[in-house]
Amino acid sequence: MKLIGALSCLCLAAYGTQAHAFLFDDGVGMMYQPRIGGQLVGSNFTGANFNGQTMRNAQFLDCNLTNASLQGIEAPRAHFADTRLTRTNMSRSNLEEASFSDLSLNRVQAIRIDAPAMSMIEVQIDRSNFAHSSLVAANLVDLMVANSNFERVNLIGSHLTDVEFDNSDLSEIDFSAANLNDVEFKDLRMDKASFVGAVMSDVSFRSVSLSEASFLEARLFDIHFHDVDGLTQASFDGACGREVSGLPDGITLPACQ
Repeated sequence: MKLIGALSCLCLAAYGTQAHAFLFDDGVGMMYQPRIGGQLVGSNFTGANFNGQTMRNAQFLDCNLTNASLQGIEAPRAHFADTRLTRTNMSRSNLEEASFSDLSLNRVQAIRIDAPAMSMIEVQIDRSNFAHSSLVAANLVDLMVANSNFERVNLIGSHLTDVEFDNSDLSEIDFSAANLNDVEFKDLRMDKASFVGAVMSDVSFRSVSLSEASFLEARLFDIHFHDVDGLTQASFDGACGREVSGLPDGITLPACQ
């Protein structure tokens, strides 16, 4: 590993972390188990095994985690920025209040992660699996999700701004009590999705299956439906709207006060 990796190790050691050396294709690398948290800058962890490690407050800045395994890690308030996450496995991990910024997740496995209050800003997710994960009260800004599995993801009470979901499975996803602003749902399966009590503004649904979806008590402002199926009047019990277009014939909404 290059000098920057060695410097990262020295920084970790100085802050009371346990570091372990092992051989990568391009030389010696480091796997670490911080007791408090540490910062790694520009380090190459391709193929590393961090399974079950404690990484509270750890920071990965401009690192490479391609093919790395982080299954079952304890990483509350961990931060990943400008870091390569390709074929990385983070399934069944605790990522409470973790943050991801200015990066792409490609072919990432993040099944059943527990990540309340997670933050994702300027992130692209492609061909990844977040099925059955809990992202309660997440903050998602400038996020693009494509060709991915978000089945049964819990986003209750989350805030979404400038977000796009494309060609993905969002069956039984839960946006109850969430706030959605400038969000596009396109070419999706969203059967049994929940928007109960959600506040939605400038949101569009295009070529989306919404069978048994619920907008109970939701507030809809500037919402556009195009080529959607599965909606009924019962889908909108207690909901109100303003400037809502494209609803199937026979479905009406009272104006929001």
